[in-house]
Amino acid sequence: MAAQFKGDMTPVKSSAIEAVGYDPDRRAMVIRFTGGDSYLHSGVSPDQHAKLLGADSIGTHYGKHFRNQFSATKL
Repeated sequence: MAAQFKGDMTPVKSSAIEAVGYDPDRRAMVIRFTGGDSYLHSGVSPDQHAKLLGADSIGTHYGKHFRNQFSATKL
C-alpha cells in the first residue's frame, strides 16, 4: 500500500489528535496529530474505526488499541 491517503479527514475533539481519516475499501486509517504529524495505519476494520471515533477519549483509545498494534507509516 502506498504511503498516501486521498480520503476526507474528520476533525475530532482531542488534545492529542486533530483529525482522523478512513478508507474502508483499503482498510486504511490516517491519524493527524495536533503537532502536525500524520500516520497511515493499515488493516483497520470499519468497526475499529467507529469505536475510535465514538470513544470518550480518542487519544487514550488510540494509544491503547492502535499505537503499536497496527503497521503505521509516517506521511
